[in-house]
Formats: sequence, structure tokens, C-alpha cells
Amino acid sequence: MLTKENLQQVMTIYQAVNNITINTDTSNNNSTGSTKQLINLCLRDNSNGDPCLISSVLEDWLYAPALLNAEANDTSVLNTINSKNDVDYYERYIGGIQTLSSSANSNISSADAVAIYYFLQDNRVVVDGEYVDEEAEAWEEKYLDLMQSPTAISGSSSGNSNGEVDTNDISIYPFASRSFGDEFGSAIQGDISLLLAAYMILLVYVAINLGKLDPHFIRSRVGLAFAVLLTVGFAIICSIGLASAIGVIYTPLHSVLPFILLGMY
Repeated sequence: MLTKENLQQVMTIYQAVNNITINTDTSNNNSTGSTKQLINLCLRDNSNGDPCLISSVLEDWLYAPALLNAEANDTSVLNTINSKNDVDYYERYIGGIQTLSSSANSNISSADAVAIYYFLQDNRVVVDGEYVDEEAEAWEEKYLDLMQSPTAISGSSSGNSNGEVDTNDISIYPFASRSFGDEFGSAIQGDISLLLAAYMILLVYVAINLGKLDPHFIRSRVGLAFAVLLTVGFAIICSIGLASAIGVIYTPLHSVLPFILLGMY
């Protein structure tokens, strides 16, 4: 990934992300609303050539395509990288680093992957019992859509004549704060029927496992099984209600709690 051509493509991706535009909700009777980009949503830093807080090997060229394009060749690119910082520093956003020797101060010779980290401001508010940051979530949605269609990414810094990212050379793996929620949501919606079936199977299993019918209810193991499940159900309902009352937000991760409680029993 540390060739001039590949880093030019990374620079193209960086420019495309900077140019992502979202339409904000209308407010104050402004029917037209407004548009925002990364610069309006990011944490500010402006210490490495970009007004936003961004971590990437591109900071060695101050996020300026002209400086990267001015490098003579791949060797010149590596010389620039090795003159800026050591291997330990670059391990934060360069993966699969190869060095010229095993020495701790050895120069980097190649790498398998590079990462770009963007930091957005946290403007979350609680709406209907959930954390919501509409502008950041809208920007992340567009970011994920763009990264999943790399042929649509274009810019002036790429080494290709058409200015597009060549997916034959590099692969893009996007991730955002909303990625967990998106995946949990889609998984839960697709597995609701399976989840209900799993609860029924648990009910039958516990009843059979304890499996003794008795006319005297206090000695009925099946009755005990139903009591256990009923207790777990009440515990979950009460805990969700209590958590909501004190302002603790319910998240998709909490959906595993019923299974943990059943396991304890």
C-alpha cells in the first residue's frame, strides 16, 4: 500500500470523503434547510494540514495532493514516511508493516493496509429513549454508501487518467459508529421469527429436562420450569422499566440478557 500510486488512490478517497454533503433538517421556519460537510461535523485540530482531526499516513504530505504527486517514485515516498516518524507511531494506522531489519529503529519497507480515521463531534441527544445524532448519522450513511461503491469515488489526486479508484489494486473496508447498530438492527429484524422459536424451544427443553408431572403443584417440576421462565420474563420487564426510569438507554446488546438469565437458572 505504500507505493506512490496506491497512496494517490488513498488521497482520492480522502478527498471524496471530505466532499460528502448532507442536507440538514429545516429549522427556524427555513424551508430550504442547509448543507453540511465533514468540516462542519468533525472535531477540529488543524495541526497536520487538515482543519479536522484525522489520523492517516497522508498527514506526512499535509493532506495535499500536490505534495504527494511531487514525490519522484516509490522510494521517495518511503523516504518521506521514514523521515517523519518511527514504526511504533505508524502502527496506529498502517497494518502489515514490513521493515528492512528486525531492529526497533529499522525503516519501513512496505505495508499491507492503511487506515484513515475521521473523528466527528458528539452531538447526541435522547429522543424517545434512544441516543440520536441525526447529522452525524446522515453523514455516516452517505460515507458508507460511497465506500461500498468505490467506482463512484473520483478526484484529482489519483494516478489514473480518469481519477477513479482502481479496485483491482486496493480493497476498501468502511466502518462507522452506526455500523454496529445497522448490523444489529438488520439481524434482529430478520431473525424475529427465529428468536420466538428459540424461546419456545427453551420452554419445551426446560419442561422436559425437569420433566415430572405431579398433581400437587408444589412438587411439579414442569410447574417449576414455567415459574423459572415467568421469573425471567418479569425480571427483564422490570429491569427495562427501571433502566428507562433512571435514563439508561436500551441497546441491541441487551437482547442477549434473557439467555444469560436463563443460563444462570
